[in-house]
Amino acid sequence: LREFFNNTIKNTEEIEKYSSIPIYGVIPFNKNKKTLSVFSEAFRSIRTNLQFLPQNESSRIISVTSSVSGEGKTTIVAKLGEIISKKKKKVIVLDLDLRKASVHKEFDLPNNIGMSNYLTGQNSLTEVIKKTSNDFVDVITTGPLPPNPSELILNENMKNILDELKKSYDYILIDTPPVGLVTDALILMNYSDITFTIVRANYTRKEFIKNLDRLAKEHSHNHVGMILNGVEIGDKYGYGYGVSYGYGYGNGKYYKNRN
Repeated sequence: LREFFNNTIKNTEEIEKYSSIPIYGVIPFNKNKKTLSVFSEAFRSIRTNLQFLPQNESSRIISVTSSVSGEGKTTIVAKLGEIISKKKKKVIVLDLDLRKASVHKEFDLPNNIGMSNYLTGQNSLTEVIKKTSNDFVDVITTGPLPPNPSELILNENMKNILDELKKSYDYILIDTPPVGLVTDALILMNYSDITFTIVRANYTRKEFIKNLDRLAKEHSHNHVGMILNGVEIGDKYGYGYGVSYGYGYGNGKYYKNRN
Protein backbone atom coordinates (compact mmCIF):
# COMPACT_ATOMS: atom_id res chain seq x y z
CA LEU A 1 0.00 0.00 0.00
CA ARG A 2 2.87 2.35 0.91
CA GLU A 3 4.50 1.52 -2.43
CA PHE A 4 1.28 2.31 -4.28
CA PHE A 5 1.12 5.80 -2.80
CA ASN A 6 4.85 6.48 -3.21
CA ASN A 7 5.14 9.29 -5.78
CA THR A 8 8.95 9.53 -5.83
CA ILE A 9 11.53 8.04 -8.19
CA LYS A 10 13.48 5.04 -6.84
CA ASN A 11 15.70 3.75 -9.66
CA THR A 12 16.73 4.06 -13.32
CA GLU A 13 13.92 1.78 -14.48
CA GLU A 14 11.33 4.25 -13.19
CA ILE A 15 13.10 7.17 -14.88
CA GLU A 16 13.09 5.27 -18.19
CA LYS A 17 9.39 4.55 -17.72
CA TYR A 18 8.49 8.26 -17.54
CA SER A 19 11.18 9.80 -19.73
CA SER A 20 13.39 9.14 -22.76
CA ILE A 21 16.11 11.54 -21.54
CA PRO A 22 19.46 9.68 -21.38
CA ILE A 23 20.93 8.84 -17.98
CA TYR A 24 24.58 9.85 -17.76
CA GLY A 25 25.30 8.41 -14.34
CA VAL A 26 24.03 6.79 -11.18
CA ILE A 27 25.59 7.99 -7.94
CA PRO A 28 25.28 5.82 -4.84
CA PHE A 29 24.53 7.17 -1.40
CA ASN A 30 28.02 7.76 0.03
CA LYS A 31 27.76 6.88 3.70
CA ASN A 32 31.05 5.20 4.60
CA LYS A 33 34.52 4.13 3.39
CA LYS A 34 33.07 0.98 1.78
CA THR A 35 30.91 2.97 -0.62
CA LEU A 36 33.56 5.63 -1.35
CA SER A 37 35.22 3.70 -4.20
CA VAL A 38 31.86 3.05 -5.93
CA PHE A 39 30.94 6.72 -5.35
CA SER A 40 34.16 7.89 -7.04
CA GLU A 41 33.75 5.36 -9.87
CA ALA A 42 30.28 6.77 -10.58
CA PHE A 43 31.78 10.22 -11.24
CA ARG A 44 34.51 8.77 -13.44
CA SER A 45 31.75 7.09 -15.45
CA ILE A 46 29.99 10.45 -15.95
CA ARG A 47 33.30 11.97 -17.05
CA THR A 48 33.69 9.12 -19.59
CA ASN A 49 30.16 9.64 -20.91
CA LEU A 50 30.91 13.34 -21.49
CA GLN A 51 33.36 12.29 -24.22
CA PHE A 52 30.42 11.17 -26.36
CA LEU A 53 28.96 14.68 -26.53
CA PRO A 54 29.31 16.37 -29.93
CA GLN A 55 32.45 18.52 -29.77
CA ASN A 56 31.56 21.91 -31.21
CA GLU A 57 34.24 24.00 -29.55
CA SER A 58 37.42 23.49 -27.56
CA SER A 59 35.63 24.09 -24.25
CA ARG A 60 32.36 22.75 -22.90
CA ILE A 61 29.68 24.43 -20.82
CA ILE A 62 27.77 22.11 -18.49
CA SER A 63 24.87 23.40 -16.40
CA VAL A 64 23.54 21.38 -13.48
CA THR A 65 20.01 21.78 -12.14
CA SER A 66 17.36 19.84 -10.19
CA SER A 67 13.64 19.97 -9.48
CA VAL A 68 13.83 21.43 -5.96
CA SER A 69 16.48 22.07 -3.30
CA GLY A 70 17.99 19.11 -1.49
CA GLU A 71 18.74 16.79 -4.43
CA GLY A 72 22.53 17.16 -4.20
CA LYS A 73 23.04 19.53 -7.14
CA THR A 74 25.86 21.65 -5.67
CA THR A 75 27.79 18.70 -4.22
CA ILE A 76 27.68 16.98 -7.61
CA VAL A 77 28.93 20.14 -9.38
CA ALA A 78 31.91 20.34 -7.00
CA LYS A 79 32.73 16.63 -7.29
CA LEU A 80 32.36 16.69 -11.08
CA GLY A 81 34.80 19.60 -11.27
CA GLU A 82 37.28 17.67 -9.16
CA ILE A 83 37.03 14.45 -11.20
CA ILE A 84 37.35 16.29 -14.56
CA SER A 85 40.43 18.16 -13.29
CA LYS A 86 42.22 14.85 -12.66
CA LYS A 87 42.58 14.57 -16.44
CA LYS A 88 44.61 17.82 -16.28
CA LYS A 89 41.67 19.80 -17.65
CA LYS A 90 41.14 23.39 -16.51
CA VAL A 91 37.71 23.76 -14.87
CA ILE A 92 35.83 26.77 -13.57
CA VAL A 93 32.69 26.44 -11.45
CA LEU A 94 30.14 29.27 -11.60
CA ASP A 95 27.54 29.67 -8.86
CA LEU A 96 24.56 31.11 -10.69
CA ASP A 97 22.00 30.10 -8.10
CA LEU A 98 21.65 33.80 -7.31
CA ARG A 99 18.83 33.15 -4.84
CA LYS A 100 20.74 30.74 -2.59
CA ALA A 101 24.55 30.79 -2.55
CA SER A 102 26.15 27.43 -1.75
CA VAL A 103 29.13 26.62 -4.03
CA HIS A 104 31.54 28.64 -1.85
CA LYS A 105 30.79 26.28 1.07
CA GLU A 106 31.80 23.23 -1.00
CA PHE A 107 35.19 24.81 -1.73
CA ASP A 108 35.57 26.59 1.63
CA LEU A 109 35.83 30.02 0.00
CA PRO A 110 34.62 33.50 0.98
CA ASN A 111 31.59 34.89 -0.87
CA ASN A 112 32.39 38.58 -0.61
CA ILE A 113 32.36 39.26 -4.38
CA GLY A 114 31.27 37.12 -7.32
CA MET A 115 28.88 36.76 -10.26
CA SER A 116 26.48 39.51 -9.13
CA ASN A 117 29.36 42.01 -8.94
CA TYR A 118 30.58 41.13 -12.43
CA LEU A 119 27.12 41.10 -14.04
CA THR A 120 26.35 44.57 -12.64
CA GLY A 121 29.72 45.93 -13.80
CA GLN A 122 31.13 46.53 -10.32
CA ASN A 123 34.12 44.18 -10.68
CA SER A 124 36.23 42.77 -13.50
CA LEU A 125 36.45 39.08 -14.39
CA THR A 126 39.91 38.64 -12.87
CA GLU A 127 38.68 40.19 -9.61
CA VAL A 128 35.82 37.72 -9.16
CA ILE A 129 37.69 34.49 -10.03
CA LYS A 130 38.75 32.64 -6.88
CA LYS A 131 41.51 30.02 -6.70
CA THR A 132 40.89 26.74 -4.88
CA SER A 133 43.30 24.24 -3.32
CA ASN A 134 43.14 22.38 -6.68
CA ASP A 135 45.40 24.06 -9.28
CA PHE A 136 43.04 22.99 -12.09
CA VAL A 137 39.79 24.23 -10.51
CA ASP A 138 38.73 27.87 -10.10
CA VAL A 139 35.42 29.20 -8.79
CA ILE A 140 33.24 32.27 -9.19
CA THR A 141 30.83 32.46 -6.26
CA THR A 142 27.49 34.32 -6.33
CA GLY A 143 28.66 37.41 -4.48
CA PRO A 144 25.91 39.41 -2.71
CA LEU A 145 22.50 37.97 -3.62
CA PRO A 146 20.70 40.43 -5.94
CA PRO A 147 16.97 41.30 -5.89
CA ASN A 148 16.67 40.65 -9.67
CA PRO A 149 18.56 37.44 -10.52
CA SER A 150 16.67 36.60 -13.75
CA GLU A 151 17.33 40.06 -15.21
CA LEU A 152 21.04 39.76 -14.37
CA ILE A 153 21.30 36.38 -16.10
CA LEU A 154 19.66 37.85 -19.23
CA ASN A 155 22.23 40.65 -19.11
CA GLU A 156 24.67 40.87 -22.06
CA ASN A 157 27.51 40.47 -19.53
CA MET A 158 26.40 36.86 -19.01
CA LYS A 159 27.28 35.96 -22.59
CA ASN A 160 30.49 37.99 -22.36
CA ILE A 161 31.75 36.17 -19.28
CA LEU A 162 31.19 32.76 -20.88
CA ASP A 163 32.96 33.83 -24.08
CA GLU A 164 35.94 35.04 -22.02
CA LEU A 165 36.09 31.93 -19.83
CA LYS A 166 36.07 29.65 -22.89
CA LYS A 167 39.49 31.08 -23.80
CA SER A 168 41.08 29.91 -20.54
CA TYR A 169 39.12 26.83 -19.40
CA ASP A 170 38.35 23.41 -20.87
CA TYR A 171 35.12 23.02 -18.88
CA ILE A 172 32.72 25.60 -17.45
CA LEU A 173 30.38 24.09 -14.84
CA ILE A 174 27.30 26.14 -13.93
CA ASP A 175 25.36 25.53 -10.72
CA THR A 176 21.88 26.82 -11.60
CA PRO A 177 18.76 27.25 -9.45
CA PRO A 178 16.26 24.35 -9.39
CA VAL A 179 14.44 24.31 -12.75
CA GLY A 180 11.18 23.43 -11.02
CA LEU A 181 11.13 26.68 -9.05
CA VAL A 182 12.40 29.52 -11.25
CA THR A 183 13.08 30.33 -14.90
CA ASP A 184 16.79 31.15 -14.40
CA ALA A 185 17.82 27.55 -15.12
CA LEU A 186 15.91 27.58 -18.44
CA ILE A 187 17.78 30.72 -19.49
CA LEU A 188 21.13 29.14 -18.61
CA MET A 189 20.26 25.95 -20.51
CA ASN A 190 20.47 27.99 -23.70
CA TYR A 191 24.13 28.80 -23.00
CA SER A 192 25.05 25.18 -22.23
CA ASP A 193 26.31 22.26 -24.31
CA ILE A 194 24.48 19.94 -21.93
CA THR A 195 22.24 20.35 -18.89
CA PHE A 196 22.42 17.68 -16.22
CA THR A 197 19.26 17.38 -14.14
CA ILE A 198 19.84 15.77 -10.76
CA VAL A 199 17.20 13.27 -9.70
CA ARG A 200 17.46 12.01 -6.14
CA ALA A 201 16.20 8.52 -5.32
CA ASN A 202 13.20 8.43 -2.99
CA TYR A 203 13.02 12.24 -3.09
CA THR A 204 12.34 13.57 -6.60
CA ARG A 205 8.69 13.30 -7.62
CA LYS A 206 7.65 11.24 -10.65
CA GLU A 207 5.61 14.19 -11.94
CA PHE A 208 8.80 16.22 -12.34
CA ILE A 209 10.35 13.54 -14.57
CA LYS A 210 7.31 13.69 -16.86
CA ASN A 211 7.47 17.50 -16.98
CA LEU A 212 11.21 17.45 -17.66
CA ASP A 213 10.70 15.07 -20.58
CA ARG A 214 8.17 17.48 -22.08
CA LEU A 215 10.53 20.40 -21.46
CA ALA A 216 13.44 18.60 -23.16
CA LYS A 217 11.33 17.99 -26.26
CA GLU A 218 10.28 21.65 -26.39
CA HIS A 219 13.95 22.73 -26.15
CA SER A 220 15.21 20.08 -28.53
CA HIS A 221 18.27 22.12 -29.56
CA ASN A 222 19.70 21.55 -26.09
CA HIS A 223 21.24 18.36 -24.80
CA VAL A 224 19.60 17.28 -21.55
CA GLY A 225 20.82 14.38 -19.44
CA MET A 226 19.92 12.96 -16.05
CA ILE A 227 22.03 11.88 -13.10
CA LEU A 228 20.34 9.69 -10.49
CA ASN A 229 21.74 10.56 -7.07
CA GLY A 230 21.54 9.00 -3.62
CA VAL A 231 20.82 5.41 -4.65
CA GLU A 232 21.22 2.82 -1.91
CA ILE A 233 23.64 0.06 -2.89
CA GLY A 234 21.85 -3.28 -3.01
CA ASP A 235 19.61 -5.38 -5.21
CA LYS A 236 16.50 -3.88 -3.69
CA TYR A 237 17.24 -0.56 -5.39
CA GLY A 238 18.65 -1.96 -8.60
CA TYR A 239 22.10 -0.45 -8.13
CA GLY A 240 24.94 -2.53 -9.45
CA TYR A 241 28.60 -1.74 -9.97
CA GLY A 242 29.08 -0.07 -13.34
CA VAL A 243 25.37 0.51 -13.89
CA SER A 244 25.99 3.96 -15.33
CA TYR A 245 28.27 2.84 -18.17
CA GLY A 246 26.97 3.21 -21.68
CA TYR A 247 24.08 5.57 -21.05
CA GLY A 248 25.85 8.45 -22.74
CA TYR A 249 26.86 6.56 -25.87
CA GLY A 250 24.76 7.03 -28.95
CA ASN A 251 22.65 9.88 -27.59
CA GLY A 252 22.84 11.62 -30.97
CA LYS A 253 20.25 9.22 -32.29
CA TYR A 254 17.92 10.07 -29.39
CA TYR A 255 18.18 13.80 -30.01
CA LYS A 256 17.69 13.37 -33.75
CA ASN A 257 14.51 11.30 -33.49
CA ARG A 258 12.69 12.74 -30.53
CA ASN A 259 10.45 15.29 -32.27
